[in-house]
Amino acid sequence: MTSNPKRAGIPKRLLLLLLAAAMMSASSGCSLRMSTGEEAAEESRLAEEARRPPETEPPETVPLNPPPPINEWNGDKQPDEGEDPAGEETAENPGTGEENVPTIRAPYYTSALYEAGGRNWSYSEGKFTYTLPARDESGIWPVEEMYNIPRDSWSDEPGDWYGGSWSYDETTGQSTLVFQRAADALASVAAHHAIYLGDTSRKVVYITFTAGYENGNTAKCLDVLKEKNAPAAFFVNGWFVTSAPEICRRMLDEGHIVGNHCVNHYKVTELGLDDFMSEVQGLAEQFETAFPDAPQLTYFRPPSGNCSEWVLRFAEKLGYTTVLYSWTYLDYDDENQPDPQATLERIRTTLHPGCVYYFHSTSSTTAEILGSAIDWIRSQGYEILPLCDIEP
Repeated sequence: MTSNPKRAGIPKRLLLLLLAAAMMSASSGCSLRMSTGEEAAEESRLAEEARRPPETEPPETVPLNPPPPINEWNGDKQPDEGEDPAGEETAENPGTGEENVPTIRAPYYTSALYEAGGRNWSYSEGKFTYTLPARDESGIWPVEEMYNIPRDSWSDEPGDWYGGSWSYDETTGQSTLVFQRAADALASVAAHHAIYLGDTSRKVVYITFTAGYENGNTAKCLDVLKEKNAPAAFFVNGWFVTSAPEICRRMLDEGHIVGNHCVNHYKVTELGLDDFMSEVQGLAEQFETAFPDAPQLTYFRPPSGNCSEWVLRFAEKLGYTTVLYSWTYLDYDDENQPDPQATLERIRTTLHPGCVYYFHSTSSTTAEILGSAIDWIRSQGYEILPLCDIEP
C-alpha cells in the first residue's frame, strides 16, 4: 500500500527531490528496492545456495544399481554380505583408497541361471558341459542338387554377412532396433536354421570368436573367460588346429564350444562343390582326429562371414548349424587395432537382447577390453549363455 505524502507531512518540493535522486541512482546501475515478494524469493535463493556444498568438492558418485535377481536367487543379499575384501578403514588400516570401487563377482550374476542349465548344456562346479547332438549328414546326398541352387547374394548383401543395427540407452535400459536385414536374408537364415541373433525375449547375449592363428591373445581371452566364468564359442581353422593344439585343448577343457571355420580362409561363396565339402569336412576330420574325446563339431562359421543362400543350404546338408552374428567390429588387423575405449563405448551403445558377439581371438584390443565388457554387460542385468542355448 502506497503512503500518502500529505499525511506524512512531507513537502511536495522535498518529495520531488527524493524521486529525482532515485531516478539518478537507477541510471547509474543501482537497483530500486525489491518488492516484498521479490525479497522472499531472493532470501529463498540465498538459503538454497548456502545449503549447497562448495564447488571445490567433487560431485557424489551414484553407483550402478545391481541387476534384478535371477530365479529369485540372492534377491535381498549381495555376494559375500558382511565381508569387506578391502577391510574396514581404521587407524591401523588406513585403506587403499579403493574401498568404494564395486567388484563384479561372477557368481552373483550367474549361479542360479547356470545351475538351472539350458538347451544342450549344463553347469556344475564352475564348468560347462555340453550334450550336442551328432551331425545329421543324411542330407548330403544327392549333393548334385547343389548345382541347381542359385548362388546370388541377398538383395541387401554385398558379399559378407552383417547383422542389423541396434542402439542402447544405458539410462533407461532400452534397446532399439535401428534397421533390420532385408526380408530375403532373414527368410533364408530361418529356412536353413542358421543363427545370427539369439533369444530376444530375455536379457541374454552370446560370445563367439574366430581363431585363425595364435599370437598370445587367444590365451589372454581364455584367461578372462575363466576369471569371469563366461562361456564362449571358438571357430577354428586348419592352421590353428595344427599350430596351437594346446590352446584348442584349453578351449575344450575350460568348457567352451569349438566350431568349424574351414581348413583355409577362402571365400566359400566362390568355391565349387568339391572344394566346399573338402574345406568343411576336412577341418572336421582334422579336429576330430586330433581330439577324439571332443564333442563332434556341429557349428559352422564361413570365413569372413562370406555367406549366401547357397552356403547356408550346403552347410545344412553337411549337418551343420551356420552361426553368423549380430555384432562385430574390425579387430582382425594386428597392425591397425581399434581404440579400446572407443570399442567399449560402442559395446555400451549397441547392447541388445540375443546379441551374438563376433570377436577375433588374435585381437589385442579384444583381449584388453573383454573383461570390462563382460562386467558391464552383466551390470545391465544381462547374462552370457552358451551358444547352444539358441534354438536355430
